[in-house]
This record gives sequence, C-alpha cells and structure tokens, in this order.
Amino acid sequence: MLRAPPGVDLIDYLTNFAEKENIQTGLINIIGSLKNPVIGYYNVERSMYEEIKLKGFYELAHGSGNISLKENKLFIHLHVVLGDKNGKAHAGHLLRGEVFVAEIIILEITGEKPPVRKQQGNLWLWDIYHIT
Repeated sequence: MLRAPPGVDLIDYLTNFAEKENIQTGLINIIGSLKNPVIGYYNVERSMYEEIKLKGFYELAHGSGNISLKENKLFIHLHVVLGDKNGKAHAGHLLRGEVFVAEIIILEITGEKPPVRKQQGNLWLWDIYHIT
C-alpha cells in the first residue's frame, strides 16, 4: 500500500516503484484524483489506440491493472474510470495523468517466471493461456 506524491505522472511513478522494488508481476488497484489525464480507446477498425485528452481535475473512481514484462521491460497496464465535475464517467487505458491524490494497492505475484507480453497485431498481450 502506498500513496503517490502530488504532481507526478501516475504511470511513470508506478513504473519507477515497480523497478525499484523489483516487482515483475502484480495486480494494481487505485483510487484518487488526476489532473489532465489522457486515456486511450482501442479502435478495432483502425487497429490502434486513439487518445482522449481530458482537461482539469477528474475523480479517479477506479483504476485496475497489472504489471508484467514487455520487451524485457516492466510494463504498467492500467484501466481507469474517471469522473468529471458533473458526475459523467470517462473510461479507458490510462496513458498519462498528473497525480493530485493516488492511493495505491499493489499485490505482487511470484512464481517461476513472470508473464511476458508478445505483440499480436498492434496489441501486446500476455503469451499465456489456461486450457482445461
């Protein structure tokens, strides 16, 4: 459990924290508030992320994601639900966002080897399946 300091970019902060603590696999849960967040929406027809730039302060009602490896580097994959001053929700893949308040829970997952992301088209997905 930790709190990110105000003014930092949330994704950069999570990446630096995971690197410092040598966390290669984990689950992330966050609540708080972000300033000028940028979220991504994956456009299936165009096979690419489209940026949605939000201006001002937004309630970080829920942030959920994971930590894994992408091209041998730590990768933070975080989806958020953000609320504006009118209670309207905006959701997507968090690309950037300045922390006003961020209370974070990271649950590290340990095991023989961490999941690795491999490129499949324009997406980077875990290269693991569970088949029964």
